[in-house]
Amino acid sequence: MKHIFKTGIVIAGLAAVALTQSPPAAPSQNANIISYGLVIDDSGSMLEQLKQIRRAAKIVVANNGADDETFILLFTDAKHTTRLQDFTRDKQTLNEAIDDIYIQGGDTAIIDGLAESARYVADSSSTARTSRRALILLSDGEDRASKQKLDDVLSFIREKHIAVYVIGIVGQLEKDRGKKATQKATEFLTNIAAQTGGTAFFPRDLELLNRNAAEIFQKLRTH
Repeated sequence: MKHIFKTGIVIAGLAAVALTQSPPAAPSQNANIISYGLVIDDSGSMLEQLKQIRRAAKIVVANNGADDETFILLFTDAKHTTRLQDFTRDKQTLNEAIDDIYIQGGDTAIIDGLAESARYVADSSSTARTSRRALILLSDGEDRASKQKLDDVLSFIREKHIAVYVIGIVGQLEKDRGKKATQKATEFLTNIAAQTGGTAFFPRDLELLNRNAAEIFQKLRTH
């Protein structure tokens, strides 16, 4: 895997680069309204990457338009999921919730977390006003504890026309478990995104993270 680093201090695989984030472009009048969930892995393997998770989540939310709605779900395994924030269009509320993200510890159940998130989108999004549904998953991609079958969950997600986009945070995984485990995790996340019409990104610095978040929203607004 090719690693891309900018000048700066490496924090859990993400370079801390001095950047000024440009405000997202205002959606055009004909652009899709987006209803999406931030689905965040807060298992034990993410402990060293908490600051990175919060930073990535805030960068995603910064791209929201005035009519977009977002919820935040934290997951470890099927018995430990927390909807930290219900659907809202208020960015300040979302950013305050992001500041409250914590690490529960325990093994990871990515498939189960996606399943619960997809059900919430399907049942609770403002379908009368929303053109596009999505989940944006932040995880290192190492699923150890899911009870549900991936094919069943992906079938439901496709049926409900929900795209899954991934921001893979794999720096600590590579450090702890090596390249082979990291490759397996990235392939797993890439497959989930590809099968639902989304894309998986693995940014290694803040500049790429900003670009990737903007690309996610552009795709959701125009497709």
